Amino acid sequence: MLIGDVIMTEVVDEDEVKTGHQRAGMYFGMIGFLVTLSGLLVSTVFGFMMPAFGYDTLLEVQPASVELGFRLFLTIPTTLGFLLAIFLLWLYPLHGQRLKDIKATLEAKRGEVE
Repeated sequence: MLIGDVIMTEVVDEDEVKTGHQRAGMYFGMIGFLVTLSGLLVSTVFGFMMPAFGYDTLLEVQPASVELGFRLFLTIPTTLGFLLAIFLLWLYPLHGQRLKDIKATLEAKRGEVE
């Protein structure tokens, strides 16, 4: 849960070094939009997947196949999302010396202002 905020602050810092402007609000606003969009994606996957397993909101008792549908719904998309997140973290460019340089540049900039 917290790694997203840490990564976001590093991205905001790099953007500030590149542009000279602190635009954290824009980045956090975009994250809010993406979180909302992810809810839409989950609802869409559920809406397509569960009827395929016999899920019907009008039934008082669901068919036994619905259990498998729920298990797959909670397993497959979650696993795919996890693997995608690991892959994207592997591509994340802000680490090592580059991240140290960004932080040093910002510290020097903030030291000049004071």
